[in-house]
Amino acid sequence: MFSVIITILLLFFPGYLILSFNQEKKSFWLQLVYSHALSLIYLMVVGLAINTVLPFYGIERPLESAFSRPIIFGSTALLFFVSVIFGKIPFKQYLYSLKNIINVRPNELSILLLCSLPTLVTVMGTLLLNNKFTNTLMMVGLALLALQILIVFLLSRFFQNKTFFFLTNLLLIGSGVILMASLRGSLVTGSDIMLEYRMAAVTQENNLWSPFNPDHPYTACLSITILPVIVSNLAEIPLNWVYKLVLQLATILSVIPVFFVARKFVSDKTSYLASLAFLTFPSFFGIMPMHLRQSAAMLFFFLSAHLVLNGKRSISNKVFLYLFAFGMVVSHYSTTYLATAIYFAFFLAASLLFIGSFLLSRYKKIENKIEELGLFKHINIFFLIFLCSTIYIWYFQVTSLSAGLSNFVQKVALSFRNDSNLDIREDTSIVNQFNIFFEKKQDDTAVEEYVNILTTNYKNNDVEGNNTYYKFSIAEIEDFSLDTLYQEKMPPFINPQILQPLYIGADLVKKTYKVLTIIGVIFVAYSLIFKKEKKYDTPYLLFLGVAFSLLIAFTSLPLFTVDYDVFRTYHQLLIVLALMPVVGLTLLFSIIKLPFKNFFVVTFFVFYFSLSTGLFYQLFGGYSYSLTLNNKGDDYDRYYIQEGEILSSQWIEKNREQYAPIHTDTYTKQKLRALSTEPLPVYDEITPISITQLGYVFLTQSQMENSAAYKNLNNRLIKHRIPKDFISQKKDKVYSNSKSEIYK
Repeated sequence: MFSVIITILLLFFPGYLILSFNQEKKSFWLQLVYSHALSLIYLMVVGLAINTVLPFYGIERPLESAFSRPIIFGSTALLFFVSVIFGKIPFKQYLYSLKNIINVRPNELSILLLCSLPTLVTVMGTLLLNNKFTNTLMMVGLALLALQILIVFLLSRFFQNKTFFFLTNLLLIGSGVILMASLRGSLVTGSDIMLEYRMAAVTQENNLWSPFNPDHPYTACLSITILPVIVSNLAEIPLNWVYKLVLQLATILSVIPVFFVARKFVSDKTSYLASLAFLTFPSFFGIMPMHLRQSAAMLFFFLSAHLVLNGKRSISNKVFLYLFAFGMVVSHYSTTYLATAIYFAFFLAASLLFIGSFLLSRYKKIENKIEELGLFKHINIFFLIFLCSTIYIWYFQVTSLSAGLSNFVQKVALSFRNDSNLDIREDTSIVNQFNIFFEKKQDDTAVEEYVNILTTNYKNNDVEGNNTYYKFSIAEIEDFSLDTLYQEKMPPFINPQILQPLYIGADLVKKTYKVLTIIGVIFVAYSLIFKKEKKYDTPYLLFLGVAFSLLIAFTSLPLFTVDYDVFRTYHQLLIVLALMPVVGLTLLFSIIKLPFKNFFVVTFFVFYFSLSTGLFYQLFGGYSYSLTLNNKGDDYDRYYIQEGEILSSQWIEKNREQYAPIHTDTYTKQKLRALSTEPLPVYDEITPISITQLGYVFLTQSQMENSAAYKNLNNRLIKHRIPKDFISQKKDKVYSNSKSEIYK
């Protein structure tokens, strides 16, 4: 109970006190999300100050709770007294909001209680699946969540406070799907989160954050290093549970600013539909729970965009904008670059519009025109200078992120020079993004390139001199090939002749999503230019134009997605684009004169939700296994950490010969990084001509069962068979726990 109370206080109370200085009244929901975001920034800033200052006084482990707890609690107490004296703590507004909640009518309360049931069922199903039970309960939970989306829309007419009803259910639905992903496994589960966890584990082990230890770009992200360590130490929560629960809150709450940006122009119902466009998008629960540095930065970006589009001109709002910009910079570099491009483009477009309007107005006073347009009240030259200065100081002076930016620019430049490299991620090709028959397969050119790399590396080593690799004849090397494997799929549960057109229709719905966004933007532009309808204000239209231009650029020029895929980019642009699929769908249904348009719009998102979560494919089979719904499949093999792998990683860290390399595949290498307390010499190549004589071979439970290894070659996945016969002939088994094996 102590840990729960301390965690809640850390995540909301400091931000609530900072918010008391705000001159603009905000609703209960906006106060909630602003308080959380400001609390995260507060903890990162105070934690960074503790980490920087205390070592000058001889304290080598400044983030230990013995030092950080009194400083953070003391500074929060000081902030409380200052806010009482100088701020306006909105206790009355909070009490009024709570009174409205308490005074909910019995029938409304019963509906809300029922709406929490699908989330609980989904969480329970996840925990059962972790313990090797079936996924039946998870399937029931997802089906109930999909049904809840529709029922909430239909029953909203019976609620007095529709905003409260919609947002409560959006947060419940979001919590269900986020926790479904984040609670998988005993440690952490997913792609980037394993390496993110490693950064935090090193920080907590030393109780000291260093921008160069480990020497990796993720180290510069305070949202996954100092922040989780502070929460873990002060609330006495295991670090992995901070990752699985606490840090997920930023993603869940990010739906609130999406709702209120849309709410400025449309009704509560339409805002709910726009929020569904954000919440049902695959990256919401397929990427965000595993990319926590991005989820925190996305929340800061969304709130800064909310201030630009909805915030009134006030000193406190300007301060909040600068704070959110700082939080974004120290949380995630890619989100920062994207937001910086958006704000520079917004400022440029606003400047051109202002100059044109000023000239056309025949020399009206500039002040009046600025007031009329309201474009520069937040995004001005001073804010852009602050943003660029913060980026320069943090990325180029404090940390080593400038090297990553240079590497990205070089990759993009090479892509410009070589057209064959444009579609570096095959599924981001402008053709394949809208091709309903596209199926991602093994890249034969990647396999050939990988074989060439392996054979070249072998030939370039003096085998006789250093006795590193096993000996092979020249003919054997020339004839070397990989026994490639293909993606594992579920068996079809219905007639394949019925299944194929069914999945073509499902893919059509998924591909239609972006088309609907394009239709929505075109319709808004048409209404503004030809019909002279100005339903949206100028800042929103400019922001929409900038976001849409970036979407087109990322869709048509996949070279920009070398290190940052188009799905994550589109998801972050939904702060302003979320309304457009709703507009596009409504327009299409109006053209065909379909009655009950809103009902069919929400039905579309219900079906899209079933596709994104994998529920639809799980029901009919014949599709790749989903990590969140199955204890098998390629994603499960790559990203799920087994208990036996934790034990074997501990053994090899304690018992290995100091300079002996460890051979495994790309994703087991990531697991070992997350599990080890010190850097290990792990090589992600497990083929006969790459295994050294003195090296270890580390096999996970999945590798033992499926004999499959995975190699990530420049974002191209290669799946090949593990040479188990070669390993057993050349090496001795030195460790086994029935779940994983180690050879030497």
